[in-house]
Amino acid sequence: MNYLVGSEKEFHSFIDSITSEDKIGIITHIDLDGFASAIILEEILKSRGFNVEKILFMNYSKNMFVEPKKLFENLGITKVLMADLAADNDDFEGFLDFRNKFDSFLIDHHPMNEKTKDLDKVIKTESVDCATWAIYNLAKNYFDVKIFDELVSATMVAEWSFRNEDNFNFLKEKNPGVTKETFFDFPCGKLAKKVGAGAIYYANDLERVYEIIKNKEFDKLTEIDKLLSMEIDNQIIAYKENAEYFSEKDLYFYYSTPKHNIASIVTTILSKEKGIFIFAVDIEKEMIKVSIRNNTTEEDVGALIKKGIKGLENAIGGGHKRAAAARFMKKDLQKFKENLLE
Repeated sequence: MNYLVGSEKEFHSFIDSITSEDKIGIITHIDLDGFASAIILEEILKSRGFNVEKILFMNYSKNMFVEPKKLFENLGITKVLMADLAADNDDFEGFLDFRNKFDSFLIDHHPMNEKTKDLDKVIKTESVDCATWAIYNLAKNYFDVKIFDELVSATMVAEWSFRNEDNFNFLKEKNPGVTKETFFDFPCGKLAKKVGAGAIYYANDLERVYEIIKNKEFDKLTEIDKLLSMEIDNQIIAYKENAEYFSEKDLYFYYSTPKHNIASIVTTILSKEKGIFIFAVDIEKEMIKVSIRNNTTEEDVGALIKKGIKGLENAIGGGHKRAAAARFMKKDLQKFKENLLE
């Protein structure tokens, strides 16, 4: 695995610096990569005799570190592990301010702010090497990581990490017979989809999803998966029938109001086909969330989404070359589309 910034040695030194006097917090993203990262980090700490005081599941927003800082101060947190967060890109100043207050270590695979190269206690990997995969490899120094093979496989499928040949070879070893075309038909792919459904359905109770994953009680998500699968299938049909198509960009754009926040799943499924797929949905009274996926062209959708939100009020967005998202005010939807197509 190629580290763009940081090293295994630096991570192990951070773990070694933790004492019985410390209170430990974990901050992670609200998807399978985030959940799995936190579970393995928690196991690393457990192997050293430490308990985690608080695990915080965080989405992206303006000034995203303000509330976590207040919460962790009130809890007396002294050490913080962060995973699967584009913390250095979406709120760099807030990230620095948070680091000044808490002794923190970030492990992430999102595109990097150039200023991050000057920071310590940060590991940045290639986009294709998800945070869970990085932490799984770091964990080999602490316990037998085979207990997480199923979870890591599912996460790597969800993050499309199999685009890297070394990652693909690991997945083939753990999932005999799988191919790059059949991952989502294997148990690892079905588990990724099931957990994704749980995170959407229990968006206001992510601790429940986390405990289900940690305890491997995946059957508890079966009915939810079936329920959301029907909605996803219906939205895919509606998308194909009603999406606007812009041939100059090979881009499809669709706005809808599904009952659940399934835009990222829908665009991920659609992105097996040729083109760039954008799905816009309401998330609050005046706000819209846009998910964008591209797995067949050379267009960098992380850069494209930044272009789309340029100049928009209260907008935030970014992501990877193949997958990105943004939030902005509903009144600016047309301007967002115009920015994309310039």
